[in-house]
Amino acid sequence: MATISATSIVLGSSIKRTDWVNKLGHRLNHPNGVMASSREPDQGLPFPQNVNLPPRLPKNKKKPYPIPLKKIQRAARADKKLAEKGIEKPLGPPKNGLLVHHLIPVAYEVLEAWKVLIKGLAQLLSVIPVYGCSECPEVHVGQVGHQIQDCRGPGSEKRRSFHKWVKGSINDVLIPIESYHLYDPFGRRIKHDTRFNYDRIPVIVELCI
Repeated sequence: MATISATSIVLGSSIKRTDWVNKLGHRLNHPNGVMASSREPDQGLPFPQNVNLPPRLPKNKKKPYPIPLKKIQRAARADKKLAEKGIEKPLGPPKNGLLVHHLIPVAYEVLEAWKVLIKGLAQLLSVIPVYGCSECPEVHVGQVGHQIQDCRGPGSEKRRSFHKWVKGSINDVLIPIESYHLYDPFGRRIKHDTRFNYDRIPVIVELCI
């Protein structure tokens, strides 16, 4: 108590003990005898404080599936029987799929530009020859292939790393990259054993459709 009085004299103030403690950020003595913090409680918190967690519901009271589980299992068994008989189930278009309506004109423009690109390449190749190495991915544009010894394909040791040039095509300039065509993007994933059951089309076409 003597220390508090001395400190109050040094500070040159005649404030109350509770106010003095409040200035230093200490806990205050509540009038009812409960210790309270000098900070005001935060208002407008995004989550309410000191609220009980929601009760843990039993299985029979939990939110059910949008489609009853028994109905889903029944449809799966019917599809399995059709697959065992070799009957292919017709697939309709997906309800939402990956279609973005405001990008439909862009997809048409991309496909048309892709066709123009292939047509233009065919015209260029009829005038400017292109050669490709039959043993490695090397491509050369010109009247004859170059003589640089940097081939790493099969049998390159016997050829002293010289390339084995053959007449090139559009595929040597515009490398075709294909993807599996999925009628239902949200359906079952393609497995290794069923990979031959799906068609492969150019990636640019799959992206646009």
